[in-house]
Amino acid sequence: MSSEGSPTVSPTREGLLEEALRIVNEICERAERSVQDNNFDPGLPLEPRNIRALAYLWRNNPAEYNRAWSRLKRAKPAPDFTLLKSKIKAQAEVQSANEKTSAENSAGSGLDARYDAALRLMNGIADYRINEKGGLSRVTIEKIFDPATGDSAYETVDTPICDFVAWPVREILKDNGESRERSIELEGILPDSTPLPKICISMSEFSEMKWPGRIWGMKTAIRPFKEAELRFLLQKMAQNGIPESSVYTFLGWKHIDGKWIYLHAGGAIGAENVEIELPAKLQNYRLPETVPDLNAAIKAVIDLFDAGPARIMYPLVSMAFLSPLMEPFRMAGIEPGVLMYLWGPSGSRKSTIIALVLCMFGRFDNKTLPASFRDTPMSIELMAFIAKDVLLAVDDLYPAQDPKEQQKLVGVLEYLMRNQGDRQGRSRLVPGKHDYTLNSGHPPRGLIVASGELQPLSGSSLARAYTLHISPDDLDNDRIRTAQDRRELLSQAMVGYLTWLAPQLDDLSKRLPARFGELRERAIAEAEIQGRHGRLNEAVADMYIGLETFFRYAVESGALTEEEAGNHLKRGWDALNMGADEQTEMAQKGDASQIFFQAISDLLAQNKVYFASMDGSVPIWDREIMPGRRELIGWGPDDDVYYVLMDPAIKAVNELLRGQGENRILRKDILLDAIEQKGLLATPPGKSRSYSKTINKRTRWVTPIKKQAFDMEEGTGEG
Repeated sequence: MSSEGSPTVSPTREGLLEEALRIVNEICERAERSVQDNNFDPGLPLEPRNIRALAYLWRNNPAEYNRAWSRLKRAKPAPDFTLLKSKIKAQAEVQSANEKTSAENSAGSGLDARYDAALRLMNGIADYRINEKGGLSRVTIEKIFDPATGDSAYETVDTPICDFVAWPVREILKDNGESRERSIELEGILPDSTPLPKICISMSEFSEMKWPGRIWGMKTAIRPFKEAELRFLLQKMAQNGIPESSVYTFLGWKHIDGKWIYLHAGGAIGAENVEIELPAKLQNYRLPETVPDLNAAIKAVIDLFDAGPARIMYPLVSMAFLSPLMEPFRMAGIEPGVLMYLWGPSGSRKSTIIALVLCMFGRFDNKTLPASFRDTPMSIELMAFIAKDVLLAVDDLYPAQDPKEQQKLVGVLEYLMRNQGDRQGRSRLVPGKHDYTLNSGHPPRGLIVASGELQPLSGSSLARAYTLHISPDDLDNDRIRTAQDRRELLSQAMVGYLTWLAPQLDDLSKRLPARFGELRERAIAEAEIQGRHGRLNEAVADMYIGLETFFRYAVESGALTEEEAGNHLKRGWDALNMGADEQTEMAQKGDASQIFFQAISDLLAQNKVYFASMDGSVPIWDREIMPGRRELIGWGPDDDVYYVLMDPAIKAVNELLRGQGENRILRKDILLDAIEQKGLLATPPGKSRSYSKTINKRTRWVTPIKKQAFDMEEGTGEG
């Protein structure tokens, strides 16, 4: 009977009349009962609901209205019939005005078919309409008094809201795999009939009502203080029936309707009509719809193992097939934290081989890898969150000339390693109206393979990554070109793998912990280099499970025999274990403190650096023979302690390493950690590792290091 609380589908005239009759009969029965029961009070039928029903009956069925009026007159005590008639007449005029406005909206005031969607959604909303100028208006019913005649009448008053027409298209739930955010999709038309493009905004943006001008431009004018009116109208239009759908904003596995589907940029493996929304850099993660020849696709993957040394190819390919297992590992509570780092000089084709492996998830080349070390850590963190159950490549840690830039690039690698190893993103404080709230970070949900020209890792940092060194002669160029020509087969093999894997995911999550434990213990037992870090043993177990699962799929698909798969798995296990041993040996040989002290010894022997005496005296070499040719790196020894100027000392060491062709740099924080762990710092109680000290009447910022660290004879520092 009113525009308030309009149902999704507008009621018909017959339905409204039937409802009015029901209400009127109810109050008439109460009136008749009061005649028979003196103690029964029928109540005055002056409630708004009753007035609306009587007015509608008076306008649309006068005969029924007259019969009802006769029945109401029997009520005891009798209502104020004069007041009742006045209210019914006023309500009838309001209803007539509302119906006239609705009719104008339905007719569209001559608007063309582009307004049909808006008109349909405004059907039954009598308080608003599309006006003659192509905008939206609020319609009110006002009582107008004519002083000449003394009569009153109800008329519609049109108040413009905005100079364009907008309407909701659908409501969207954006699902990122951990939470869902509600958004609204809208369209519109300007007064000159220019269509406004379809847009999608979050509900928080919608509530603020700044989006029309921000997205659609200056021509979408809203009248002053009418933003809330427009927001309310759009919400009322939505109540008249717009669809609701889900849009997925991540890659990888999703459990829907009792089964697992795998989301990619082009849709989903295992479901149809699934809508995906991804950043531009992840659009290449697009899998094919069909697999014409599964055995040929699997054999194309097998051929990849011969494109380079087993120590490189088996670990790389294992990461691709381990990635889709992240979901069952996650369900089992043993999510892998391995990050692979492939490093070698320019020209070793690191990006090329990584792109080939990534072709199992889409179409990539060395120019279209999704991320690089030039990106910010936060942007890569977000990509690693979105790239769930896939392999994400972060390319090109290059040797920068600027030390600050170099430190920044290496910092990105360490940031990623720690996130990947701990499986958590950085939480942040977000300012609110009254206080701050803790916004959880974006934990990585897939795997990362990174590449670079140098090896900056040492100590505990080195144990957080599985590193592979590649040389320019390692890859077979002919096999690489053949693989590139057949790269479509690689993604077809992955489609088959995912289809085969989907019904097993729940069961896999139950079996993985035991298998992981067995393989980890085997890796520990078969390590040839003592002191292998526990994380490396876990990485070997995780990557082998990726290989093992792929070869089980290849055998069950008929592409390989059990014997062939067994031979590959033996080569794969040996390659993974050998890589872990080489990394352990490199960590032991490449200890940052050992490299530093050996380099300082070489520099002292070459007369390129020197330690001054504590009294400030300069060695004769610098005073008379080679003034200014040697770099001062500290003072000492004094009570078996050297006071080292770390910045010039590290600079000299890194220059020496570069001159020797070493693809590594020393970082001050890592070096100090290594020196401290070996107990070679001589820091006094209460002091930090580096502190200010007065030497020869001048204050210096020094790091005290025990004399034994340099392993020098007395007087070496005197030149």
